[in-house]
Amino acid sequence: MGESQAARALAALEQAVPALQGHRRPEPAELDWEVFRAALGVLPPNNYTLLAHWYPTFTVDDFLHVVLPTAGRETTVAHGMLEDVEMNRYLWEDDDSHGNAPFPEPNGLLPCASSNQGDTFSWVVNGDDPDRWTVMARARHNRLPRISGLYFLPWWHFAVMRFLGSA
Repeated sequence: MGESQAARALAALEQAVPALQGHRRPEPAELDWEVFRAALGVLPPNNYTLLAHWYPTFTVDDFLHVVLPTAGRETTVAHGMLEDVEMNRYLWEDDDSHGNAPFPEPNGLLPCASSNQGDTFSWVVNGDDPDRWTVMARARHNRLPRISGLYFLPWWHFAVMRFLGSA
């Protein structure tokens, strides 16, 4: 996804979740993505980086929580993602992950959002191009459906998750 595609995706997200616009920064944050990459080992998709430039961490309807880096604290979010990766690793090592490996394994799961119900939403790191990664949901009871239709989430949850996992 190029920058113009990411900008269109952000505009679509803002249209789908109008309350989000009230939190938009007047100017984009200056984030050091190389610091983030050094801590995490990869860069996130362009739509995530664009979202982080314009928005702080947010929660949609007291359900879906998206953590975004802030200037000077890029490693905090990256380290938080790595802590969540460790939880995925424990499930994988206990053979309780339904075969879904943690990042940095091939097709490994890299958490990018969570819910207030204990669900985790992760990028499936399936190659070198983060803009081609998909998103997978792990319900707190450990089911791992791959997100395509998101029929089980209200429409605005779909918009946010579609944004995070759009290709």
